[in-house]
Amino acid sequence: MKQVFIVLLLLQSPLIFSQSLTICGAHFPPSTLVVNDQLIKGYSVDLIKESFKRLNWQFEFQVLPWKRCIALVKQGELDAVIDTSIHNQPIVTGNYPISYNQLGIYVRWDFLETRYQKTLFKDKIVGMPRGYSGYQKIAKEHAWQTYEADNESILFTMLKKGRLDYVLSDNSTAFNVAKSIGAKIKPLLPYVQSQKYYLGFSPFNDNLAQDFDAMLEQMLKDGSMDNIYLKYLPYGYQEMYEKAQATQ
Repeated sequence: MKQVFIVLLLLQSPLIFSQSLTICGAHFPPSTLVVNDQLIKGYSVDLIKESFKRLNWQFEFQVLPWKRCIALVKQGELDAVIDTSIHNQPIVTGNYPISYNQLGIYVRWDFLETRYQKTLFKDKIVGMPRGYSGYQKIAKEHAWQTYEADNESILFTMLKKGRLDYVLSDNSTAFNVAKSIGAKIKPLLPYVQSQKYYLGFSPFNDNLAQDFDAMLEQMLKDGSMDNIYLKYLPYGYQEMYEKAQATQ
């Protein structure tokens, strides 16, 4: 009888044992940072830690090659993948992205214009990092003349010295790189491109995806989301979200 009572008590108390999840990801700073084969920090990592703590879920991170990570989550062998798009069905996502890839045109801080306008680029050269097919595609679509450099430090140094007027860069790295070489910059809005990335759950974890999404909404309202992102970026989640909406 005592054993039956204990079983019934456990069945009626789901929070006695936390749910356990396995989440995979790769090195995509400042969203996810891998050190010694461990996901240790980054705004997506910190966000997941805080939200799962509030939801009373236990979890572990696994660092895997990106394609393998996606495949295992699709098959349900792992529970979730960090920073996936909505196009990797049957992976399930909520309404709130946890990361954005926002590509924009950056200019010197004292540049008179604040809005992105195609007419500004006639007979001008846009600097961009070498080797990124997505950047090249955007430049071709906008008929820009381009100058490619090996890294963004070179580009923002040239911008600082007036040798370039425009640099195409990712908002997650632009300000940090510019700050490191003493360049004061600002983006021309709206962004040229804004892509959303989510914590994607396996197709067997639809309810977990909904719970996680509801927690993100709560954390956005109480300011926790902004506080996490401001540790790694010069702006919070709310500002990223609003700028993404303006780009659509």
